[in-house]
Amino acid sequence: MKAWKTELRTAQKALEASQLQGVLKKGFKPHRKGEYFFIPITRKLAGVKGLLCQAVFEKRKERIDVKAALGPKASGSFDLVGSIAIIEDHGAAKNKAFAKAIMQLHPRIKTVAVKGETAGKYRVRPLETVAGIDTARTLHKENGCVFEVDLNREYFSSRLSFERKRVASLVGKNECVLALFAGVGPFPIEIAKASKTADVFAVEYNPNAVKRMRSNAKRNKVVMLIECADVKVVLSRKEITGWADRVLMTAPHNAKDFLQGTINSTKRGGIIHYYSFAASKDGDKELAKDARAACKATKRRFKRLGARVVSTFSAGKVQWVLDFQAF
Repeated sequence: MKAWKTELRTAQKALEASQLQGVLKKGFKPHRKGEYFFIPITRKLAGVKGLLCQAVFEKRKERIDVKAALGPKASGSFDLVGSIAIIEDHGAAKNKAFAKAIMQLHPRIKTVAVKGETAGKYRVRPLETVAGIDTARTLHKENGCVFEVDLNREYFSSRLSFERKRVASLVGKNECVLALFAGVGPFPIEIAKASKTADVFAVEYNPNAVKRMRSNAKRNKVVMLIECADVKVVLSRKEITGWADRVLMTAPHNAKDFLQGTINSTKRGGIIHYYSFAASKDGDKELAKDARAACKATKRRFKRLGARVVSTFSAGKVQWVLDFQAF
């Protein structure tokens, strides 16, 4: 095949010129060999130092048009947990086309799957593999930590990566932190790693997640107290009353039911991070109303610190976090 051989220092200029002059041979990959760069062309390139020669080029893989495969109104986004890409269900044929496009564009993705319906008492959404390795187990890296998770047995959301970093950065020296609904441990582990002096207590009901959290704590070289228990039982204990400087309530589907117990677990002026689903517009007011009522019921004074949307759930419905103090 015809090729333009040029020095490395003029490679970018030659590549741009081949595109502008319409001589770039499409469907083949330019490559470097030693001190020279070879560009597939259809005829001699003008205005750039080089030599017309013959070379062998690797053929490019045909790229799939995601919008054409899914339709113009469909979302081409996906969640990434470790090496697993999780997509919305577009129907069997479209799922396969989308999965092929994802794996072509992102070689490190080894599995593409569709998330099923929430099932069981641990509220896990099992995966259905569309392409690649049939597994739900992976290692996920974020914020300097590594988490092993089996998405068929434990809940994990990569969408909360920034939120975990944000909360970890707020934890002060020697704080007592209570992490409720801790899952495989991303929130408490990132806190324990960021604040070496924090006393972290993580509570989770799912025994599979607790086992994974213990191994993740070891993997990330942090020390914290981990208990497999019902949150309601833990909050009812006398020794937990007034213990925490900070509490995380990361179960947005039913955290509201535990607000009073959570407030009682904090010291006066303790900070609570309350997560819940609500309307995308003014949903924070709904969370504030819940928190204010719970403070009143427990004879505490409510002080709002801030609120933000942490992830999208469905059309018009998002996950909010409200940060507040209970004096």
